[in-house]
Amino acid sequence: MFVIAFSVSLAALCTGIVLGYSSMDPAGGDGAWAGSGGQPAEISFASSFGPILVRNTGAAMLLFSGVLTAGFSTVVALGLMAAYIGATFGAAAHTAGFQEALGSIVLYAPLEFVGLLLAATAGMLPVVVGVANALRSSAEDGRSPLRAYAESVALSLKTLGVAVAVILIAALAESVVIAAR
Repeated sequence: MFVIAFSVSLAALCTGIVLGYSSMDPAGGDGAWAGSGGQPAEISFASSFGPILVRNTGAAMLLFSGVLTAGFSTVVALGLMAAYIGATFGAAAHTAGFQEALGSIVLYAPLEFVGLLLAATAGMLPVVVGVANALRSSAEDGRSPLRAYAESVALSLKTLGVAVAVILIAALAESVVIAAR
């Protein structure tokens, strides 16, 4: 069931990123990542770590909220988040060039994506377990789909814990990369 929930989350994330990236107007690009005079803005590790961690943990909690909404809020949030990630990368690639944009995120973005995917998986897991239980004969184990849903929340919470740990490591890596610029 975990693999199914993860696969659904991965498909939604990838679709949103591609749609967001491809939606960027190639005539745009305002250099928003630059400080005065067109030079990159200087940001310290201490000033970037907290906001990055809060933003990404908040995103993880939003993705996890699907536990309370039978997966609906997870699917909606993941789609919107993925479109935002794709659009943001599209803007960065247009402004700085694809290779430069990719090079600036390659050390931490994969960790962030894994953390967010694990949070989305945690949000989808109970509904996947409940639906799977409803589709197969409930007489086999005597559990109702609702009971199966409720029992899978513990695994969802553990998965969320792993997601937050990965997001913490990604925030550390991102802050180091930002400070090193």
